[in-house]
Amino acid sequence: MIINGTVSDRVNEDYVELMQLRFTASSTEAVNVTSINVTWNGTGLGINKTSGVGVINDTNANGVWDTTDTEMKLNNTAFGVENTAFLNLALNDRNITIPAGGSTTVLIYVNTSAANITAGDTIAVNVTGTPYLNYTAQGLTSGVIVSDLGTTTISSARMTAVWTGSMSVRGYNLTTTTWVEGAQTNVPVLALNFSATNETSTITSIAVRASGTANESGNLTVKLVQDTAPFGSYEGETILATAAFTTNNGAVTLTPSSAITVATNTSTCDCRHFCERAGR
Repeated sequence: MIINGTVSDRVNEDYVELMQLRFTASSTEAVNVTSINVTWNGTGLGINKTSGVGVINDTNANGVWDTTDTEMKLNNTAFGVENTAFLNLALNDRNITIPAGGSTTVLIYVNTSAANITAGDTIAVNVTGTPYLNYTAQGLTSGVIVSDLGTTTISSARMTAVWTGSMSVRGYNLTTTTWVEGAQTNVPVLALNFSATNETSTITSIAVRASGTANESGNLTVKLVQDTAPFGSYEGETILATAAFTTNNGAVTLTPSSAITVATNTSTCDCRHFCERAGR
């Protein structure tokens, strides 16, 4: 069974399982299902919201396409403007075979087209309850057409499109530094790595708080740079923002004049905070 869930309105998703179908044959003979008609039952037109629809042999009947299992993609096509898709399994001789007296389970999936999806859209399909129009089947040995006279429409799970962009940050170690008493400049104290998922994001400000044993008020200035290799030291990179602590164990906000861009999925932004210590 496939339950309701979500899909992204930002990135394309392939093989979104929507429906699990179980075909059962009588003990007379094995049966081949040669085609399935799938009707779009979501928001707008299926041809716009998806780039394909298909059927997968769900060998272990767990409702998920296990790519390392024996399951194989049987067929895929696209919705027409009339919101139906004809999965012609016989075309490539990949019929769904149901053993005599047994059952076979398959999955109906779609590939989404995020460019045409808006948050809140519904992604769903059904198989009509109209006999002869829902699917076709025939006896494996006899070739006789097998008719399912059931009239109940089979509806899929409903996936709701949501915004799935996110930003994560992690700190990573810098070499421990011992300061010599007196003025010091551009000493790295904090390294941050930002990653964006599903959508390019921007950093407009970063707040930092002092937590050392010294009195930072009037003695410590913090700077922000977008670091380049070799990482962890200052090699003349452009200073994006500067702020001075005015209270002991206080907080400052570093606001670059231009937002820092973190590209989606593949790029990260490495930022370093440097301290400048006044002489005493």
